[in-house]
Amino acid sequence: DGDGSKQYNDLCSIIIPSRNEEAVIRKTIQNCLLQTYKNIEIIVVCHNCSDRTFKEATQVLDSRVMPFELTTKEAGKGIALNYGVEKATGDYVLILDGDGRLFNDFIEKAMPLFYTDEEIAGVQGRYVPSNRNYNFITRLLSIEGDLWSTPYMTARSFLNKQVYLGGTGFILKKDVLKAVGSFNNHLVDDYELSCRLFRSNYKVVFAPLSVDYDEKPPNLSIMLRQRARWAK
Repeated sequence: DGDGSKQYNDLCSIIIPSRNEEAVIRKTIQNCLLQTYKNIEIIVVCHNCSDRTFKEATQVLDSRVMPFELTTKEAGKGIALNYGVEKATGDYVLILDGDGRLFNDFIEKAMPLFYTDEEIAGVQGRYVPSNRNYNFITRLLSIEGDLWSTPYMTARSFLNKQVYLGGTGFILKKDVLKAVGSFNNHLVDDYELSCRLFRSNYKVVFAPLSVDYDEKPPNLSIMLRQRARWAK
C-alpha cells in the first residue's frame, strides 16, 4: 500500500499431527484459535488413533478447524505431517504437536521475518517448558534451555549461522517444503529436513519472541531415550 507498511496476511495452515491425544487435543485446537493473526486454518491429522482423538477434534465448532482421520499400515510422524501438508491450503505451514501451546501472538511475531529475506524458508519459535517445576529433571532441562538453547539460537540466527528446526513450533514456506521433498519418517525428522533446506541454500531463522510451551521429559529414562534418539 501507499504508506509503505506491509500487511503480512498470507494464510498460515497450522498442522497438528496427533496420535492418541484425546485428553488434550480439544484444548490445543482452542488455544490455536486464540492467535492474534487471524488468517489461519487448523488441520488436525488423527493418525492411527485407538482412542477418541478424532471425535474430540470434531467437537470444536469453527470453520477454520479441519480434523482428518488417517489410518495407515506404517506408523510415523512424517506420514501424518505430509498428509496435513497435502490438505493445507495456506502458503505457510506451522507444525505443532498435539499437546503444544502457542503464545497468542506466535504467528504475528514470526510471519514478518519471512519478508526480510527471500532465502528464509523456515522460522523456528522458542520453546518454554510448561512443566518446568514438575521435578528436578524438568527444572534442569528448563535451565539448559534458558542458558544454552535460547541465547545460542538467537546468536546463531543473528550471525546468519545455520539454525536447525526443532520438532514443533516452527513455520515453513509450503512450496519450499515440497520442493526439498517434504517430511521424512526419520528418527530426527526436523534435523534431517533442516539439512535438506540448507543444501538447497535456504535459511531457517530463530524467533525468540514466538513462544511455544512444550513439556520436558519428566523422568530420567524418558529423557535418556529422547537424547539417545537425537544422538542416533
